[in-house]
Amino acid sequence: MQISKIRLCVLLISILGLFAAVFIKYKYKTGANNIQTGNKSQTYGRHDNKIQESKTACTVLDEPTNDDLEKNSINDLALLEKLTEIDLSTAMDMRWDSKSVTCNFEDYEKVADTIQAIPIINKAMVTNEQLKTLHDVITQMVFDNGTHNIEAYFDYMKKNGQTISTDSYNSLRKALKEEVKIPEMEIASEPWDLAVQFCETYDYCTSWQGLVSEDSEIKLFKTQTSTLDLPGKILANLREACTNFARFTVPPKTIEYEIQYKGEVILADAKVYIQHADKMGAIVRPYIIRYWYDSDNSVWRPLEMTCFQNRHEHFDVRVLY
Repeated sequence: MQISKIRLCVLLISILGLFAAVFIKYKYKTGANNIQTGNKSQTYGRHDNKIQESKTACTVLDEPTNDDLEKNSINDLALLEKLTEIDLSTAMDMRWDSKSVTCNFEDYEKVADTIQAIPIINKAMVTNEQLKTLHDVITQMVFDNGTHNIEAYFDYMKKNGQTISTDSYNSLRKALKEEVKIPEMEIASEPWDLAVQFCETYDYCTSWQGLVSEDSEIKLFKTQTSTLDLPGKILANLREACTNFARFTVPPKTIEYEIQYKGEVILADAKVYIQHADKMGAIVRPYIIRYWYDSDNSVWRPLEMTCFQNRHEHFDVRVLY
């Protein structure tokens, strides 16, 4: 169930208030007592933080014994431990999961309209035609992954001059033969057919179900190096996990060639938020896909892609780009 931004803020404020209240209660009760609580392993993730409120009696109670104080203090420490499990990474998950899905993948035109509405930084750096081709390649990539249309995406890549690399070809055949145990005679020999067979076998493009426009953006910039890190390095370190996706295809010329003969290259970092399938809890996570502009062929070519998941998630996602 999605949570509005206001409800999320109220939830976080309430958690901080409870944390402070329990801490004060703990300091008051324990005094100089030295209580051994043992070593407890800390876990992270989503939790139902249901806190049982105590009712204050109107009658005068006997003075609590040391055993009572120790028992209550241990309970307070357990509550403190549970509250501190809501770490910053989990708070991010709550924030991302609260985003509303702009469109699903049933209609290509709706996906295209959503991509075209994403804000662009340094838009004046490219022509209208360059911008249109960038929107087209992002839309095709997102739509085909969302509809499990592996052949359509490979056809689009082939039309743009991409080919299956020799290393990828050998690796795909080896995986199908040695890991899946498919007889060699049943493994496709044509490179594009082999790529489709591999992706179908390993359930590629089955994890996405919605596109979120909120906080998505496209940033354009020029550089003279091909080894520039993707943005989000601090975020990746904080979450202690990110997935970098491999490509099967290679372009007719490299980004290094573009830089060498043109003096620079235009890069586009597209950050999009994707809602994943129900089998993954319908979580929303950000992806960054980097493209470079091949000026000789007037095509935006994929360079890198990463996703920032939580290190505690079982994140088994196979995506084509």
